[in-house]
Amino acid sequence: MRLLRPVRLLATLVITLALAGSMFVSTSSASATTSSPSSARAGAVASVASSYDAQILYWTNRARRAHHLRPLVAHSCVDGYAERWTVTMARYSRYTHQNLLPILRRCHRTAAAENIALGSGGTSAHNFVRMWMRSPSHRHNLLNRKYRYIGIAAWRSARTGRLYATQDFTN
Repeated sequence: MRLLRPVRLLATLVITLALAGSMFVSTSSASATTSSPSSARAGAVASVASSYDAQILYWTNRARRAHHLRPLVAHSCVDGYAERWTVTMARYSRYTHQNLLPILRRCHRTAAAENIALGSGGTSAHNFVRMWMRSPSHRHNLLNRKYRYIGIAAWRSARTGRLYATQDFTN
């Protein structure tokens, strides 16, 4: 429990919103809160090719390699959380972080962070990673040497055409 207090403090300090072009990006640590999507009207979502997630992983690990860091490895438990949350954001047109404490508990991890992104329908995986790298708090998550695993998801809102992406990092 002593770990959670510094993590909550860190979360308070690092939550940011960056604007560049048509993309909004935000970051979070383990105690981020969520907004309930029940008040929003549910919409349809469209899957993005699984190769898109693989491209985000490729560009993320390429950035890590350039900084002499080991590559992140996809983790099925963490990936499930990224997937479900990204679908929720796209379905309800909500752009907010999920609570990362369930990832810590259910995936048996001790640290977690999250990068989320919202882009136009044509935003590439490489552009998402470039945006995260240009934001100090997102860059910190992406290049943090304590993280070993990652969950990645990208979904499109069928109603708005906007693309939502999530990176969940764990140790």
